[in-house]
Amino acid sequence: MSKRIIPKIGSYNKIDGLSFMRMKIRDNFLWAKRACVLIYNQQDKKEKRNHLSCGHNGCGFGRNDSPKLTKIACRIIQNRETLEDNEATKSLMQKYAAQVICLSNKKKLEYHMDLYYKPKKVNSIPF
Repeated sequence: MSKRIIPKIGSYNKIDGLSFMRMKIRDNFLWAKRACVLIYNQQDKKEKRNHLSCGHNGCGFGRNDSPKLTKIACRIIQNRETLEDNEATKSLMQKYAAQVICLSNKKKLEYHMDLYYKPKKVNSIPF
């Protein structure tokens, strides 16, 4: 895989973006599931068919993760994922956070990061 250049997301630096994406993938199965399908859709037809990472397009799963994650992505698309798939997806997809950031919508990602990082304004005293 080639090294991807992570874009700047609003006022956040690259480390904030990567740590946020890894945290969301680790803690939320829906984020991990969407990230898995997003990267799966970037693979070549040959890579999808063989369940291997053989292309040099800079997108897709790594050589060791490709067989498992490609099968999981196919099951996610067919709505047949299992509990084991959920845990495997959450643990394996964290290393693909940079690819997910490069492929995602920057405005939506910045919105979610604002919700997480910016302090909430409280107008009244809660007691």
